[in-house]
Amino acid sequence: MASSRFRHSPFRHSVWRTSAAAVVLLVLVGACSAGRPSSEELQEGLTASSSLFPVAEQQAACAADLLLGSELSDDVLRAIADADADAAPTGDAASILAAVQVEVLTTCTD
Repeated sequence: MASSRFRHSPFRHSVWRTSAAAVVLLVLVGACSAGRPSSEELQEGLTASSSLFPVAEQQAACAADLLLGSELSDDVLRAIADADADAAPTGDAASILAAVQVEVLTTCTD
């Protein structure tokens, strides 16, 4: 009899609702936040034809490391990795990106 009382318990329904809500929240957060790109992802974006920060293939690994070590936000780095031409950085991010570009030109040579 104890098990049949639990089957119809309001507690059981609230546990399922809470669990379902937690799963939905995790999926939404994961979809909205791609996070910091990897070096490999940045290298692909840096060498793409629509790159925000175009570099030669032989400079891509070095440039990716410099970008990851910069103060650029994850969103700006993700836009570079995705070669998203519509997401050009502005303000401080544009200044940081310009400084990194100079560093790439002086540091990432053969």
